[in-house]
Amino acid sequence: MSYKKLLVITLWLIAGHSIGVGFGMVVFPTNWIAFFDIVPSEHRFFITQGGVFHIIMAIAYGMAAYTESNQLITFSIIVKFCAASFLFLYFIFINQFGIVFISGIGDFCMGLVLMVVYKKYQQEFS
Repeated sequence: MSYKKLLVITLWLIAGHSIGVGFGMVVFPTNWIAFFDIVPSEHRFFITQGGVFHIIMAIAYGMAAYTESNQLITFSIIVKFCAASFLFLYFIFINQFGIVFISGIGDFCMGLVLMVVYKKYQQEFS
């Protein structure tokens, strides 16, 4: 399999993950969200806002996969490492929610895989 195809598949998988997380944050009942030790306010505004953000990011990842734009791919890598950094710092300094740490590991791994595949893709065409 070419690295171009692997890059596109990786980006679509990351987009699918973001759609799933976003959809879950928007529509899951409060008691399902509380299962992850997150107690949303009665209005759920910030959880819903976070869900919409994930869906918007899924669009950006999909655009990167569809266009193979170097700028969008680089942006996607930066977003994943920024998200991982935020989640790890939040876990260390604010609150030790297990889901925050696991999410940090997930974002870091997605960013790392995307970065490695993108570098291999660039080498394949140079």
